[in-house]
Amino acid sequence: MKIADRVKFFGGLPREKTLETIAQCHVLVHPSLHESGGFVCLEAMAAGRPVICLNLGGPAVQVPSTAGFLVPASNLTQTVEAFSKVMLTLATDRDLREQMGEAGRKHVRENYVWEAKAKQLAKVYGDYCGRDKTDSVTTTA
Repeated sequence: MKIADRVKFFGGLPREKTLETIAQCHVLVHPSLHESGGFVCLEAMAAGRPVICLNLGGPAVQVPSTAGFLVPASNLTQTVEAFSKVMLTLATDRDLREQMGEAGRKHVRENYVWEAKAKQLAKVYGDYCGRDKTDSVTTTA
């Protein structure tokens, strides 16, 4: 079996199709060098998929070690070898994929849903004003 039989590159997709496709994958591999946001990493974690990304930009901040692998972007050879190693690790360890997927879901729920963001913002304002307001924040969606 060749890699083309096992790895798919989807190109540009509408948002709904992107989310459906992520939900069907085992792992998100995100090797972008210049991705300041990397929201696809958050979407993958929300879908319970582990993430493999470079230790750069937004993804490096968003993806905890419990939910994926941050690959150093030191030089091309080392980076490709590191991607290969962690891809093989996740391909052969279903329990680790599931554990990381659940950790990613939890991380997104605790840090990126609207209620969590509102509490974080309230804390920033509370700290600035000299008091903690995180307990009084509620949101309605």
